[in-house]
Amino acid sequence: MTTREFQQKKPLSILFTYFKPHRGLFILDLVCATVVALIDLAFPLVTRKSMYDLLPNQQYRTFFIVMGVMMAAFIVRALLYYVISYWGHTFGILVEADIRRDLFTHVQELDVSFFDHNRTGQLMSRLTSDLFEITELAHHGPEDLLISTLTILGAIGIMESFSISTMIICADQILKAADVESIELRLGNGLGGKSYFTFTGDVSAVQAGSSAGVAIAKEKGLLVNSEVIPSPSHRLIESLL
Repeated sequence: MTTREFQQKKPLSILFTYFKPHRGLFILDLVCATVVALIDLAFPLVTRKSMYDLLPNQQYRTFFIVMGVMMAAFIVRALLYYVISYWGHTFGILVEADIRRDLFTHVQELDVSFFDHNRTGQLMSRLTSDLFEITELAHHGPEDLLISTLTILGAIGIMESFSISTMIICADQILKAADVESIELRLGNGLGGKSYFTFTGDVSAVQAGSSAGVAIAKEKGLLVNSEVIPSPSHRLIESLL
């Protein structure tokens, strides 16, 4: 890229220009990230179906087939993470090398007076350390944004108990066990002594928190019900908040 092109284009446009020669690796990285996110979203749905439908109805053959499919899915997920880690970083390195080549060419074309007013050490730091941070963003940014967009659609967890004290203990354990946010802890008044707790986060966190709370409530024999709702409607979220 020439100096005139650098001057005419916006910063993001300049960055994306360097993606184009390596777009195959970039697309591969995003596709793998999408499949990983979809597997993570599917896991709580499959778990819920297995625990609440297949096992209670003694559909053991179907249950083990589903478990086998999920095991295969997580093996695929591990392989995809390898692709993301190896080829994704290769993509970042190639982009970094191209940007650094053009920047060094530009620096060599500058007038000597430029270096009288700018410290060479600072310039070299920008060409190495600062550029490394930019290319790390170029690699991880789109990938993390895609995964987060799919999983931050997230889930809502709902847990109901016959006992106020048990519900408080369960809510405390849920918040300690997983990275979830509390929506509401509603205690017994007007609910026939029952209490419920709603919370939200990404799907895996809500699933982990729900499991931690259910374990306590079941141990005390006071669990009414517990549900995880993946990718809830925004209108449901608005009504709860």
